[in-house]
Amino acid sequence: MNGIWDVHKKDKEGNKFVIKVRFDERRNELNISDVGYTPKGKRKVTFIGDSLGDDYGWRALTCEDRRDAQIQEILKYVSKEMLMEALIEAWEQSKPKGLLF
Repeated sequence: MNGIWDVHKKDKEGNKFVIKVRFDERRNELNISDVGYTPKGKRKVTFIGDSLGDDYGWRALTCEDRRDAQIQEILKYVSKEMLMEALIEAWEQSKPKGLLF
């Protein structure tokens, strides 16, 4: 188990999202590390975390402020409900499927 899952979602307008969920072993919890956004009719995925680093003001922020800014930017594109569904889906994928003897 590598601890990273890509959950694919689609909203009602036809936009596609790739939600990257990772398992934090220190805090023992699932976190959303980044969200990829593909507008309807396009093929290229743009990850929101990658686009934030282009701004010089981003470099002046502390780690906590960067995380808060990333969360606010993600919420502009994706609803909280879709993020919770992605966390639940990643949780279901991480469960063992059964015992093999």
